[in-house]
Amino acid sequence: MRQAWPVLACLLTLSSIPRSAKADDVAWWLTVSGERRELFRGASVDPRGVCLVGHVEVAPKSYDSFVIRLDTALRQRWKATVGGAKNDKLYGVVGTRDGGCLAVGSTESSGAGLQDGWVVRLDAKGKRLWQKTFGGAKHDVLFDVVAFGGDFIAVGATSSKGAGAWDGWALRLSGAGLAKWEKTYGGKDFDGLFSVVSTKDGFVAAGGTWSKGAGKEDFWVLRAKRDGSLRWDKTYGGTATEEAKRIVALSDGDFVVTGGTYSKGAGQEDIWVLRLRGDGSRVWDKTFGGKGWDGAWALAPAKGGGVVVVGWTKSFGAGRADIWLIRLDRAGKELWKRLYGTTGTEMVFAAVALPKGRTLIAGYWEQRGALLDAVVMIVDDKGRRVEKKK
Repeated sequence: MRQAWPVLACLLTLSSIPRSAKADDVAWWLTVSGERRELFRGASVDPRGVCLVGHVEVAPKSYDSFVIRLDTALRQRWKATVGGAKNDKLYGVVGTRDGGCLAVGSTESSGAGLQDGWVVRLDAKGKRLWQKTFGGAKHDVLFDVVAFGGDFIAVGATSSKGAGAWDGWALRLSGAGLAKWEKTYGGKDFDGLFSVVSTKDGFVAAGGTWSKGAGKEDFWVLRAKRDGSLRWDKTYGGTATEEAKRIVALSDGDFVVTGGTYSKGAGQEDIWVLRLRGDGSRVWDKTFGGKGWDGAWALAPAKGGGVVVVGWTKSFGAGRADIWLIRLDRAGKELWKRLYGTTGTEMVFAAVALPKGRTLIAGYWEQRGALLDAVVMIVDDKGRRVEKKK
């Protein structure tokens, strides 16, 4: 949403599900809880296991961040807390070749401006190797990062540079945190990039734009070369508001993008999923939702060229917001759907594909009034929860 970046640095309807549909009980694989609020915001998978990042409230309206490394058996190896005197939030993470994690986000504790892009690298034991800030005099946020050879591509949004109020922002960083190049993309209004995947010749990123397109804000996907120069950028949407939250690459060279739409579907906001070819042309698009608010922040690739859409729903289920999983095949056909929740609020922001068709999802669970617990759940290839062996 238009106001989200300063604050955060944030054709098929499922009519077969009645509003009273019961959500399955949750079974958390991992929980991070304390005296205040904890939540997971990002996850990535690599041959050595899983990296997770999240926020922890250390004082009212003041956050530090944490990074957790799981091994291939999904056992926690270490947890590291990072941050300074002000708000410091990590949103994206990627595993490194040495078994550590590299995370990106925003910091108000250091840097050149009101809020700077923040990159932290940890080694295989969770020890901080270095941290760097990037940005100008205003607000700058990095939302996602992906490995690219021995380097990293990080994307986000900046109000310090570029052509508009906020521009899409990308940096190529060396393993030591040195910027090899920095690019901005966008027009005169509000534009931001929230998710990125690497390609053989560069990267593809997704987000939202107010500067172009059919509506107030549209899905925005761009493809760039390895030097950051633009190959193409395209918008997708209707007359209202759409914002892409996550993009994944498929083995055949296509991409799947998800987020929320106010222009299409059955309700106030619906989940919107698009499959795109390598040139950005649309293969298919689907909407999912009820009469209320429904959205998706995450995707995970699945067997056979399909995906698991990892979203939330206020239209169905037991609580104020429940976890909603939807499995689609390569043609966009629904194979199954699952609801998980309690009478409180469950929200998911990240998902990764695991071996044997399983999916890890991460977010938060509000079960104690205003307090939040950061939680991880594992589901199998049918969407059924996998319980941790005692």
